[in-house]
Amino acid sequence: MKCLIRVKSCFFAWLLNMMLIIAGLITFTVQAEEQQDARFYLQHIISARETLSFTGIFNYSRPDHKMERYVYQVYQQITDDGKTKEWVKLSNLDEGFILVDKEVVCVTKGYKSKFRASSILQSLTRENIDNLLQDYDISLSEKELQVANRSAQELIFKAKDNYRYTYKLAFDKSTFFPLQYIFFDKDNKLLEQGHFSQFNPVSNDQVVVEPFATSCLKINKQQPKINQTNWIITWKPLGFNLEKVIVSQHNDEQLVYSDGLVYFSVFIEPLSDSRMSNLERYFGATVVISRQIDLPDNKKYFVTVVGEIPLSTAERIALSLHQQTDIHNL
Repeated sequence: MKCLIRVKSCFFAWLLNMMLIIAGLITFTVQAEEQQDARFYLQHIISARETLSFTGIFNYSRPDHKMERYVYQVYQQITDDGKTKEWVKLSNLDEGFILVDKEVVCVTKGYKSKFRASSILQSLTRENIDNLLQDYDISLSEKELQVANRSAQELIFKAKDNYRYTYKLAFDKSTFFPLQYIFFDKDNKLLEQGHFSQFNPVSNDQVVVEPFATSCLKINKQQPKINQTNWIITWKPLGFNLEKVIVSQHNDEQLVYSDGLVYFSVFIEPLSDSRMSNLERYFGATVVISRQIDLPDNKKYFVTVVGEIPLSTAERIALSLHQQTDIHNL
C-alpha cells in the first residue's frame, strides 16, 4: 500500500512538472509571436513615416498646464533624392520650422512656440527595433480607433522596468502612418498627447514645403563630437545609449541618450554662481531637473537633465554623473 502511495505521489509530481513546462513553452511561444507582430508593425510604421507625402493638422496638448494646446498645419514631402522634408507651422500664422530627415534646418523669425520639433512619432528607426523589443513589452490593442477620421490601431509600449513611462502609438490601418501618441505615468495618468485631426496622403508634387510669406532663418548647427567626452553616467536605465555629444562655444557639454523611442539629455556647465539652485519642472512628459555636483578636485558643476522620463529616473541619472578620470574613486 505504501509503495502504491509513493508511485501515485511521484506520478502527480511528474504530471505537475510537465504541466509547468508546457505552460512555460506556451508563454514563450506567445511572447515570441507578439515580438514578431511588434517587429512587423514597427517596420511598416517606420517605412510609412519615411516614404509618404501628406498634408495634415496636428494637435498637441498636455493637461498639467491649464490644458495647454497647440494646433499645427503639417506639410511633408518626400524629395527626389529620398529625403523627408517637413514644414510645421502654427495653424493661424505663417510661423514655424522646417525639418529635413527629422533635423530642424530653419525657423521663422516670429516662431515662439514651445512645441517640440521631435516627438515619438519621429523617433523610431529600423536600427533600434531590436533594442525596443528588449526594453518594452510591445502589444497590439484589440480595439480599433478613429483618428483623423481614419481607421487606426494602437501599439502599447510597456517598459520592463520602472524607470520609463508607458506609451501608446496609434497608426493608420491603410497606410501604417503614425497618427497619435500618448504618454502615461506609472499611475496611468495622462501626461501629454499629440494626434492628427486631419491627415491626407498626397503625391510628392501636391505638397509645398516652404514658408508661404515669411523668411526661414537657417540654424547654425554645432558639430557634434560623437561619443567624445570625459564625462560618464554610472547609472541609467538599460537600453539607453549615448547618441551624440555636443560641445558649445563655452565648452559646456550636452550628452544625448536614447532608447530608440524617447530621449534624455544631460547638460553640464561649470558652476558660475553659487546661488544657482536645484530645479524640478514638468512639461507634459518632459522633466527638467538641475543639481549641483562636487568633484574630488573641489570643482563644482551644474548638471541639468531634460527628457521624457520620470523625475526619479532623471534625478538618479544626474547624481550618477562623474568625470572618467575620477571614476576609480567611486
